[in-house]
Amino acid sequence: MSLALLCGALMSCKRSDEPVTEPAPWVLSVALEPVSGTAVVVSGTVRARFETLLSFEVGGRIAARLAEAGDKVVAGQPLFRLDPKDFEQSMRAAEADLASAQAARSLRGADLARAETLSAQGTISRQALQREQVADEQARAQEQAAKARLQQARNVLGYSRISARQDGVLIEVTGEPGQVVAAGEPVGRLASGALHEVEVFLPERLRPPASGLLQLDDSSTLKLTLREAAGAADAISRTWRARYQLPQEAAQLPLGTVVRARFDVPQPEPGQKVDQAATAEVYRVPLSAVDERGEGPRIWRMTNAGVEPVPVRVLTLEGDTARVQTSLPPEARIVAVGGNLLRPGMAVRERRQ
Repeated sequence: MSLALLCGALMSCKRSDEPVTEPAPWVLSVALEPVSGTAVVVSGTVRARFETLLSFEVGGRIAARLAEAGDKVVAGQPLFRLDPKDFEQSMRAAEADLASAQAARSLRGADLARAETLSAQGTISRQALQREQVADEQARAQEQAAKARLQQARNVLGYSRISARQDGVLIEVTGEPGQVVAAGEPVGRLASGALHEVEVFLPERLRPPASGLLQLDDSSTLKLTLREAAGAADAISRTWRARYQLPQEAAQLPLGTVVRARFDVPQPEPGQKVDQAATAEVYRVPLSAVDERGEGPRIWRMTNAGVEPVPVRVLTLEGDTARVQTSLPPEARIVAVGGNLLRPGMAVRERRQ
């Protein structure tokens, strides 16, 4: 009896050590639904149509910054000021030079008048009168030169201040009090006017299209129209800089806002190479197919070896579907329901929709 109980216990332990095989989960799969062919989505920045770099026309040490980034300014409003000490001393020296030149010109004028009287009386020669006339002309020329130097000193003193030339928004400030700047060195950027644009940098093999779409956070879109494009790709980043006009409906977008812009990519001509890293297909997928558990949105692709995650860029949300951009081919099948329980390489049982 005891032997039978012992054998039964050993057999039960052996059965408990055997691995338990979990059945593969069921998933619902769907085929990718192309939306509008090949497209490229890039980030852009809302910029003003007119932007002016602010800089001093003379070098010196910044004494005061009278506005901050983001401030709305009006024409004539002071923005920056250099230490005026050296410029004021130069202006006082120019004023002294002018006073000296005016005194010399007055003295030469009196000498000339006296010489003309004596010449009329025949007391001095004609050559002596001519010398006085030349000396008077030189004194007058020196007076005019002194006046010009004084005006130049006043201009330089005015150059030590920066004021807004028109109404606008101070979108960038780089100059700080105490900083020594050279003439022409930017210390800020002023955006003026009500016209806004989107500045984008497109891949080198994609010339800027004539139009595109601005994708807003509420899933709505606005049309973009090309205004200008760089004449050559950037030598370092190998991208094309382009600016697209925004419609009036987007006037409320703050300057500096990062937005997403979508551009349709034309079909390549025979023999033409396409930058596959910059282009991808746009598909409409069920919202439940987008898995947010990883470092970014992804969908699960069905393969013979199991399921594998594929990163996607979510373009818009449309009810219970999402428009995504991915490098998957149109014939690929993805998991529509059940993706939140999957792991890379996991075997599943597929039910097609």
